[in-house]
Order: sequence, then structure tokens, then C-alpha cells
Amino acid sequence: RRAYFLKLQYIIFVSSLPYFPSLVVEGKLVLAGKKKTKDILIGVGKEAILVIDEKSGQPSEQYAYSRILSWAFSKELFSFRFVSE
Repeated sequence: RRAYFLKLQYIIFVSSLPYFPSLVVEGKLVLAGKKKTKDILIGVGKEAILVIDEKSGQPSEQYAYSRILSWAFSKELFSFRFVSE
């Protein structure tokens, strides 16, 4: 019972953070000009798009919406362009 309560408290705390993803989807990272792809997890939060490291579960990159020029998605594709810092 206590473990459940602590997990619930953790979820409530983490979900209040501005970059907490409300949607996580599998994706492939394709670097411009390269033919190789890498399997990744993409998190869509209320203030940013996150690239999540599958091993640690932590965001490895985050892109605030103010940096994103355009984005599109479908069943097979999630794509976005951003301004470098």
C-alpha cells in the first residue's frame, strides 16, 4: 500500500514538470544527409518535444516549441524542423 502511494506521488510530481511527455511514441531518427536511422522514443509534452533514451528513460534531447519551425505526423511518420540554439 505504501509503495503504491509513493509511486502515485512520484507520478503526480513528475507530470507537473513542464517537459513531462503526455505522449510517447516509437520513432526513427534520420539525420539530414545520412542514410542511417536509429530507433528512438519521442515524447510530446506541453512545452517541448523530447527524444528519450530507451536505456535510461531520460530525455537525451529536448526541443522547446519556440525552437520548432514546423512539424508533421501520421501513422508512419513524425517529423520536425527546428532552429539550432
